[in-house]
Amino acid sequence: MLNQIMRPLKARWHKLALEDGLQDVQQCQQFRNDLSALQTQLKKYTGMLADMAGVEDLSELES
Repeated sequence: MLNQIMRPLKARWHKLALEDGLQDVQQCQQFRNDLSALQTQLKKYTGMLADMAGVEDLSELES
């Protein structure tokens, strides 16, 4: 999961962030969209891991 899902996002945005590329409004919005998509994928994994562990999935708790 780390290599297949998280690493590509980090590889894509890390260098740009170091070069202050996220100051551009369009780039920043695309980064936020990518993070939102990543969050959706990670929530699926938390659900599967909770199911395998036989515990309640707490990823959808209300604030």
